[in-house]
Amino acid sequence: MLAVAASVAAAGHAGTSAARGLHVVRAHLIDSHGRTLILRSVNRSGTEYACIQGWGIFDGPSNAASVRAIASWDVNFVRVPLNEDCWLGINGVKRAYGGAAYRKAIVRYVKLLHHYGMYVELSLIWAAPGSTERPTSPERRTTITRRRCGRALRASSAAIRT
Repeated sequence: MLAVAASVAAAGHAGTSAARGLHVVRAHLIDSHGRTLILRSVNRSGTEYACIQGWGIFDGPSNAASVRAIASWDVNFVRVPLNEDCWLGINGVKRAYGGAAYRKAIVRYVKLLHHYGMYVELSLIWAAPGSTERPTSPERRTTITRRRCGRALRASSAAIRT
């Protein structure tokens, strides 16, 4: 798994601003209040395949009600898988679901998860050479994707970038 920008973006308690200072001490994740953080997580799949299959960005709802439901399970960490072709809007991805539309939807979702007190891992899990509409190598595309993801989430000052 390749984690990209905001691989662990800190979030405060539900309804508060994002906490700053998530870090590792020995073998423990520590929050901004100095408390050991135990992750209780879910994988929010769909964002890695819906776009490339041409029928959406998320597989299921991505609104506040759905995030409140996740939060009600006592979850504090959500993994959101990404698709490189969708992020970059290349290789035949429909414009409605790729490029700027995809990036905007992901950033909005990350902010919503933060609002409800959850940390987020964005995982670039669907990156393959395929045929490209631009003459770039797969390695170069992955670098471009990681940089754009970092820029898109720069406003999240609580992001740890890897």
